[in-house]
Amino acid sequence: MAIRKKTDEERSAEGLAPVSDRMSAEAALADGSYEASQEVRAAREKLAQYQQEQPAAYASQYQSRIDGLLDRILNREGFTYNFDADPLYRSYKDQYIHNGRLAMQDTLADAAAATGGYGSSYAAAAGSGAYQYDLDRLNGKIPELYSAALAAYKADGEQMQSALSQLTAREKADRTAYEDTVADYYKGLSAYAAQAQNAYEADYGEYENWRKATQDMRDYYAGQEQQTEKSRQSERA
Repeated sequence: MAIRKKTDEERSAEGLAPVSDRMSAEAALADGSYEASQEVRAAREKLAQYQQEQPAAYASQYQSRIDGLLDRILNREGFTYNFDADPLYRSYKDQYIHNGRLAMQDTLADAAAATGGYGSSYAAAAGSGAYQYDLDRLNGKIPELYSAALAAYKADGEQMQSALSQLTAREKADRTAYEDTVADYYKGLSAYAAQAQNAYEADYGEYENWRKATQDMRDYYAGQEQQTEKSRQSERA
């Protein structure tokens, strides 16, 4: 328990005599244990209150999203292209096949009209050629569709990389701000702790000075008593 010396005024208020002889000095020493001053108690209270303001542990609002994106990037499959599975190719295919059939029918009709309604090998070949023409146009679309799919694959990868960079930058900014807050807190904590320690050392130093002075007074009065006793013994002798 922290305690402090009692002043002569406090001792008088408690009915104790001030230090004026060996016995009162011994009584003062026995009763004068250290008690922290109001200044020391106030400094310790400020320190305790400040300790309650310690920042909570860092909690990232971006890390889970960063981890998810990074996993997608690292485990992303390489580019492959299957035109049969491309919805755009199937759309073109339906369109060109439809157009090829119409062209073939028109060619056959024209050939039949030219021959008086009778079919011929020429008409069949012409109709097949018209149909094949549109199919060839469809096959010519495949390189274009491949390039478009590759560009989309690269754009998706670049978009993920850009999103990852943005999230990483935000995470870094948040963590830096948190670390600055923690650094400021510990700087303040050090200052409050130093104030409390300095107040204690100054206060306890005063107490030690008082105690030493009182011990010196006790020793002085004890020496006086010994001298008086020796003088009495000499007189009786």
